[in-house]
Amino acid sequence: MSNLLPGKNKKEIKIQFLLRFLIVITVFFLLTIILLAISLTPSYVLSQVRESVVFDKVESLKKSTELIKRRTSADILLVEKEKVDVLKNIENINVDEIIEKIVAKSPAGLKITSFYYEKEDGDKPVSAITINGNSNNRNNLIAFVESLEVDDAFSKVDFPASNLVKGESVDFSIKIYIK
Repeated sequence: MSNLLPGKNKKEIKIQFLLRFLIVITVFFLLTIILLAISLTPSYVLSQVRESVVFDKVESLKKSTELIKRRTSADILLVEKEKVDVLKNIENINVDEIIEKIVAKSPAGLKITSFYYEKEDGDKPVSAITINGNSNNRNNLIAFVESLEVDDAFSKVDFPASNLVKGESVDFSIKIYIK
């Protein structure tokens, strides 16, 4: 097929095509950069906020360590003496022995995660220990509760039925009243 366009017009058409092609590529590149900047703005703002929060925490930790360094050894001894006095004033119940008793009665597969001791006072006439933990099955938990109920050191064992809802990996909470 023969080409009817003269050579000069062919060059103009090629130049116009290349110019349009470069304009389209440039516009596409600029739009990509603008969209990228818009999409990264929230992440940038969030990282700036987190950075300021971290710096605030670091400053507060520095201040707290300075306060601790300022405390004299006499102050520390006074605070520790007060703690010892509070522990001495706890009634004749030896909480350590009771906790050791409870731990000794726990079967394999039963994990005790926390103990809470409630001292008797005017509102509560009896001291109590609350135990939280996890048992791998219901039978271990029932055996543990029964062994606690048999012990003479405890007046009552509160074991809610809601602890037995699951058959395996049972999270429990038991309240034991001390005689």
